[in-house]
Order: sequence, then structure tokens, then C-alpha cells
Amino acid sequence: MEETIKILSQTELFAGIPEEQIADMLILFAARECLFCKEEVIQWQQSTVSSIGILLSGSALAYRLTDSGHQIIMNHLTKASVFGDLLAADAQRTSPVSIQATECCKVLYIDYTAFSSGAAAANPGYARLMHNYIRTISKRYFALQDRVACLVLPTLREKVLYYLQEQAAGRKGEAFSIPFDRTEMAAYLNADRSALSRALSDLKKEGLLDYYKNTFKLL
Repeated sequence: MEETIKILSQTELFAGIPEEQIADMLILFAARECLFCKEEVIQWQQSTVSSIGILLSGSALAYRLTDSGHQIIMNHLTKASVFGDLLAADAQRTSPVSIQATECCKVLYIDYTAFSSGAAAANPGYARLMHNYIRTISKRYFALQDRVACLVLPTLREKVLYYLQEQAAGRKGEAFSIPFDRTEMAAYLNADRSALSRALSDLKKEGLLDYYKNTFKLL
């Protein structure tokens, strides 16, 4: 558990909280760790959620299956990513996505009822934790707004450029990597893989970008 506490102290959710207070919180929150193998499903779409999950190691993809069986990637989760927090707060809702490990993962689960209890509030670091918690929710909200802004663009060309500009974070002319391969990138943009490859090829020919596998450079 000592290693877990060190990892948590570096996350946004527990930032600024002394390790000894984190250790006390984990006892109060009935925290437990689970291991998942590559391609194993961490959370199923339409399942009920009662715990907050924190990825301690590995990576995963959150995706949604449409009624026709089409997969739309919603998010890429990496070490320290938090999931299930909003769902756990509303017992009436089921998960809109499945989460699948893309490599071996370790997940820490925190019981939401204990997380929001009066006993937890007595911990001296709890106020800081709630501040961090609201901040992480705010960041994900605005990330979702960026995703919507991308998906509503009328052409795939515009979607690709918008997404890459967001990933580049103003680093024009510098190489940067994205977390998706071509199939995953197409699913994230809700596009056909072949159409995405053509759009990227056209943009490269026009001198707007360069790329190799999942490394890109905006020119």
C-alpha cells in the first residue's frame, strides 16, 4: 500500500495532501486494488457503478457501442486517470461506456458512500481532496466540450486538424505523440479508418502536417 500512496500523492485528486493523511483516507474509503490483464474489461457499458476508480498503472480505453455494434472511443485513460466518480454519485444511472485495458492495469477502487461520508470529512486533508475532486470534474467537463466541438465539425478534414491542434497544445513545428493507433483514432473521430488515412495523406501532401505512425508534426 505504501507504493500506492506514493502514486496517489502525485495524482490530481490527492495533490497537496500529506501521505499520512492519504493513508488514513484509504482506510476510511474502504479502498481496494484490482489487477486487470490486457484486453480485460474493467467496466461494462450499462453496468451500475458504486466506486471511484483510479488507474495506478497501465492504460485503458473508454468506448461506447452503438445499437448497430459500432465502437466509438470516448477517452484514453493513463496512470492516475479517475473514472466512475460521477456515476457512483448517481445510483440511478448506468455506465454509458465500457472501459477495456490496453495493457496490464492496476486499479484502486474507493467506495463512494465512504468517500462522501461524515467520517471521511473529519480527516484534515478532506477539504483539499474535495477541492481537487471538483477541479478534476471541471477539467473533464471542458475536455468533453472540446470533444463535442470536434465531432460536430462538418468534414473529417476539419475534425482531424482540430484534434491534432488540441493534442499539439500550441507546439507548432514540434513532434508530438497521440495515444491512438489509426483504428483507434478513427473510432475516436467517429470516422472510417480508410477515410481517415486518406484525409491524413491529403493533409501531408498539402504540407499542413507530417506524421509517422502515431507521431505528428503540424507545419
